Amino acid sequence: MKGKSKILPQIEAYQNAKSTLVDLYKTDDGKSFVHHLIYAYNVEKPKFILFSKSVLYDCLTRSVLLPVSTRELPASKEIIDLHAEIKAEMEKENDVTPLKNKLNELIESYVTSHSLIRVALRSDKTNKILGIDEFQALEDFINDQIKEGNTTIKSMMNILNGNFNKNTKKKKIHKKSNQDFDLNKEIEKLKEKFNHK
Repeated sequence: MKGKSKILPQIEAYQNAKSTLVDLYKTDDGKSFVHHLIYAYNVEKPKFILFSKSVLYDCLTRSVLLPVSTRELPASKEIIDLHAEIKAEMEKENDVTPLKNKLNELIESYVTSHSLIRVALRSDKTNKILGIDEFQALEDFINDQIKEGNTTIKSMMNILNGNFNKNTKKKKIHKKSNQDFDLNKEIEKLKEKFNHK
């Protein structure tokens, strides 16, 4: 994108992300990047970015994205208080997983109830940020690729969703063990064989 980045309208962001994914998938490096995004944003549920001191950009469209809480529209007191509690518990090195899960649920509800658009998502598995609409484009790209018979993406999603065949066993190659093989016995058998001729 030339010039200064801006906040793209939702439909334009979705369309740009979808065409970018298709174009990227035509090259080896692009495929690797798309596979990385698929893994990062599907191995666990993505999280909304609550606060940001710097400008957030989508990795596919370069659109400016917003955190959930801004000066113009700060998040609810409940969300901000729970975020502060998590930070305090982390400093004590306590397990904050249940608190983080609760925070993510509160944020999702807040985003939905306030009809927030162009909000940034993140994954703990990558430093690449996606907007809500770009994330939807990624999910739709995955579904389209599976429908078109892309076995790599289908396998990735099956593994990420736990739908792989657990009964698949590796072929075992049976070799005689050293215990079963006695060199002296084999030499004696050969001697007998040649002596009888």
